[in-house]
Amino acid sequence: MENLIKETSYVQLFYEPDNELIIARWLPETKYMNGDGLREQFSMLGDIVEIYQPKLWIADLQHFFFMITPELQRWTDQKVANIFQKHGMQKMVMLFPSDVFLERLAVEELTEQKLFFTAWETRFFTDETKAREWLYGANPEI
Repeated sequence: MENLIKETSYVQLFYEPDNELIIARWLPETKYMNGDGLREQFSMLGDIVEIYQPKLWIADLQHFFFMITPELQRWTDQKVANIFQKHGMQKMVMLFPSDVFLERLAVEELTEQKLFFTAWETRFFTDETKAREWLYGANPEI
């Protein structure tokens, strides 16, 4: 069961203790966010990871409308990804709307280039049910 643990103008965070899972559901208001706002949100995500120490993560990007610059990507890798790694993150899902193919490819490329999210397995989905199957190991071939 999802328990809402934090909510801002840009993201809602849910925790499922039985699955050691955090779900970050980004909100449409991200279209009004700036670089400092993103840094603030990601710093807060790092704080949440330190408190809850999840092993699994769903980044629901279906309503994430902020364009992350290369400079912000580097900052994320240096400041936030290390916290995730330190606390034992094992698997991450990035959940996209089915019509966002190009943006998904850009994120996949960044992951493959090991700019961020490199210490754990990351997969990209458009369907949360399939994403959860992969996270929980029910279908590792997905």
